[in-house]
Amino acid sequence: MCRGLKWAQFQAGFKYESGEIGRHPNMKKAVQYYKLSAEQNHPPGLLNLARLYSDGVPGVIKRSTMKAMGYLQKAADLGNFHAQVNIARMLYHFEHFGLDADYPKAVKYATLASQYATVTDKTAAAEANSILGFLFLDGNHELYSSVNLATHYLGLAVKNGTASYDGLTEFKYCDALVQQNENLYPYHLTGFNAIPRVMFWLRKSLTAGQSAAKNVINNFESRERGKCSACNASEDEAAAGKKFLRCGRCKLYHYCSKECQMKAWNAGHKVDCKSVYC
Repeated sequence: MCRGLKWAQFQAGFKYESGEIGRHPNMKKAVQYYKLSAEQNHPPGLLNLARLYSDGVPGVIKRSTMKAMGYLQKAADLGNFHAQVNIARMLYHFEHFGLDADYPKAVKYATLASQYATVTDKTAAAEANSILGFLFLDGNHELYSSVNLATHYLGLAVKNGTASYDGLTEFKYCDALVQQNENLYPYHLTGFNAIPRVMFWLRKSLTAGQSAAKNVINNFESRERGKCSACNASEDEAAAGKKFLRCGRCKLYHYCSKECQMKAWNAGHKVDCKSVYC
């Protein structure tokens, strides 16, 4: 045993758990060495103990969410962003884990994880930003609702390409964008219209598995179908047999003529349509 060497104790625990030492995994030995590492506040040892207590190890460790949370708390307070995002996740889904609601604490650790993980782990950062966005969009008795903060954090989550929750992050980002757009520009002013961006991320959400996005996409499309977005002419008013043009980028807005399409493009739709990632 390398007494005092916390990293060696952690490695010994890992090797016993994986079966690299001996012919088979030895969970009793693994826990023993993880605990030696954790006693010296070694974040990886604390994290692995938290995982084992969260899942339980038959005959070795009885499942305990509270003990898991205690080890995560120590690792999180030492600056480990994996522990921070795990705490935020557990507190956001507090009912599933049998915990008391503590949204301010969830925001605290998700914010820390968002800051620390951004450079080194985009997936962890995306989850932290997703949780922050969900919390601020939903709001509750402990945390005020903020569409602007929700839009900010959900936007950060989706734009690095690693957003999680099977398209839910993208879907809620669209919800936040629509609310923000209605608050700031209720008449969907050209050049200040977030709906093309909403359509882009709704399609991303649908592709990622969020089936509810399909109905929202259909609603937006049916609202714009059959009329010119520049002059409001209906297809019935257009020349006989003349087919409306559709914006090839956002695939939402229609135009009765090339002239109307160019007019709308230059009036600001160019800005709206090119800002889907912003």
